Amino acid sequence: MELITGKELAIALGVSASQITRARQAGYINYVDGQNKYHLEEATIGWQYSQSVKHGELINLTKTAEILQTTKSNITQMSQAGRLKAVQIGNKELFFSLKDVEVIRQSRQRENKEHEASDKDEKELKKQSLELDIAIKKITLLERQGRVMPIETVQQQNSMLIHKIDEYMAIGAERIAQAIRHCQSDDDRRVKIDYELHRFVKDLKRFMSEREVV
Repeated sequence: MELITGKELAIALGVSASQITRARQAGYINYVDGQNKYHLEEATIGWQYSQSVKHGELINLTKTAEILQTTKSNITQMSQAGRLKAVQIGNKELFFSLKDVEVIRQSRQRENKEHEASDKDEKELKKQSLELDIAIKKITLLERQGRVMPIETVQQQNSMLIHKIDEYMAIGAERIAQAIRHCQSDDDRRVKIDYELHRFVKDLKRFMSEREVV
């Protein structure tokens, strides 16, 4: 283990001796126990960390908790669980990479937005389901009171009505075909077609009227 003086460390790092002294006083680097010398590798790492703190690349526990909107205790637990890497600098408190903290913050924001969207969709679905349930109950009550026709009956009548209209249209088309079969001119054909169309419409209206459709 290589031990060096403060002056030698300053030369190795390319800084002044007073800067090394201030870093030691701030707790970023420490003397080796019982000696007024530094361990070169540890002191170098401590100095580099101090510069990262100075430039805002490393932030302390309080700032980390503030950014993530949680408690310092939760941040410590996250660090212990390996979800957020912590850096111990000299004899100072834990520090964390601002970049790592921002990644977690942005991830939480995305999750919160997804949860909000999911909750909104779920609430809307529940609302629609409730409205449908209420509507069904209202219709069921009206059916029991005889104020509206059961849906099955309505569907059956609609099917019968459509089938009957199809029959009328088939008959009308056949009548037109029969009427113009022996026509000698276009004028005769137009007269026959016009007559059969009016006849078809008249029969269809009578049928619809009898069933109170129109």
